[in-house]
This record gives sequence, structure tokens and C-alpha cells, in this order.
Amino acid sequence: MLDGGQTRALCCAQNLDPSPVPLQVRILKHLLTIDDPAERAVELENALQPGAPLETPTQDFLSTQPRTLLVAAETVLAAFDESKNTKTLLGQTADLMNPTVILRLREIVAQIKARWL
Repeated sequence: MLDGGQTRALCCAQNLDPSPVPLQVRILKHLLTIDDPAERAVELENALQPGAPLETPTQDFLSTQPRTLLVAAETVLAAFDESKNTKTLLGQTADLMNPTVILRLREIVAQIKARWL
């Protein structure tokens, strides 16, 4: 809880990536680290609640719009799907992508579409 009883959307550890990364990518990275589908669904719900981002020394509390997060997730999946069908080095590295991560990302896309769009 924050001042005035506002709840903040999503908590992401700051040590995941120190470089400037788009908000939606940071949220997706956090969601993809969660093994439990029920917990991931709760965090997705939290991430799509309105609220301004808040950064603390140890955590970031982030939120975004459903369509914006969906576009980011679909962009990653489209790049993955397109690259794995090519004979380039990028295509070969797509084969090495963790299938669990891709499955989770597809589940997140389905959840966003079913619940918010």
C-alpha cells in the first residue's frame, strides 16, 4: 500500500536489468520469472491496474495498459516465430530459446486477450 491507500501494480526486482528497458518489457521479464500460473495471473492483474510507476532502491512498482503490454508480448513472439524459420544465426539461436518462457509468454497473451480485450 502507498500513501492514501493506493495500491501499486507490480513489483519487479531492480537487479534484473540495469539498462534502460521499456516498462512493458520489464513487466514481461518479471512475469516470465514466475513459475506458478496462479501467481503469474495475479501479478498480471496487478500490472494492469492503473498507477504511476514508483521506484525504490530495491524494487520497482510498475503498471501499464493491457493493449500496450499485449503489443510488447506479441512483438516478442512474432520475432521469435519469424526467426526460428530462418537459416540465419538468429534463426538457429531461436531454437535455443527456453520453450517454457515462450509458453508462458503465449499464456500471458491469451490472458490479456481473454480478460481485458
